[in-house]
Amino acid sequence: MSDLYSAIDIGTNSVRHAIGEERGGILVVTEKKLITTRLGEGTADTDELGEEPMERTIRAIDQFVKEAQSRETRLLGIYATSAVREASNKERFLEKAKKHGLDIEVLSGEKESTIAFRGVTGNRSGCFAVADIGGGSTEISYGRDGVLSAASSVRIGAVRMTQRFADENGVVSPENQAALLEYAVNAFCKMTETLPEDALMYGVGGTFTTLASMKIKMRDYDPERIQDAVLTFDDVHALRAELCGLNNETKLGLPGLMPKRADIIACASLIAEAVLISSKRKTIRVSERDGLDGYMNYKLSLIAGS
Repeated sequence: MSDLYSAIDIGTNSVRHAIGEERGGILVVTEKKLITTRLGEGTADTDELGEEPMERTIRAIDQFVKEAQSRETRLLGIYATSAVREASNKERFLEKAKKHGLDIEVLSGEKESTIAFRGVTGNRSGCFAVADIGGGSTEISYGRDGVLSAASSVRIGAVRMTQRFADENGVVSPENQAALLEYAVNAFCKMTETLPEDALMYGVGGTFTTLASMKIKMRDYDPERIQDAVLTFDDVHALRAELCGLNNETKLGLPGLMPKRADIIACASLIAEAVLISSKRKTIRVSERDGLDGYMNYKLSLIAGS
């Protein structure tokens, strides 16, 4: 067995696999891979996971488990978030996974928010806030000197909102832009009303990393350039205004935008703007380190303490 560790994250939009190594008691993620499976496809109309999205997702997990085994990593865990957590047929998905030898941990919204905070802040001192926009939900957390003060989750995510507010071509009308923005701001204001003024706010997840990549028109994605990149309110607003009026085919040609995010990025950018409005922030930093990093460090700490 090597000194490498790994973990798998099952999201509403994609399945992700991270590999890392321990350095001075901290697990540092060195590789991340993603397969878009859209597990949450169709869940805006029903709370049931579809058969094909479930099969796509399990195939992706299988692929990553085999990769973890071939690399001789220690698999710290496989966890699921919003799509599975909120599905009325989540037990069916978990049973399907077990038939493939997959034991999946379903995180609560609070736990999902907590690991995002841990992934971003690590052992850094200072006051931080973290907004994690996923496919099915958004988590907001904050704390000081590595101690979490509050963590919450709401069912507002890029895939879920796209199914509700965008048309079949991915265009979001001015009326639906206003409706989504109002809906998200109202929900987020309840989550940010006690947010400390001195908290340095970070955004994690594909929405923020994509917007940062689009801002600088990045052709080849470079995580080092994205880590700690700054998005201003004006940056997010301008990108949102452009994206909401474009159809999916046109979006495919935009530099910095991964093709498989083209259909959800418009509503995702509206959610990002709502985060800034509700938190009364003019800027937000972007973090490549996220809940997957936090989960792995959490699991490693359990091993160290056992």
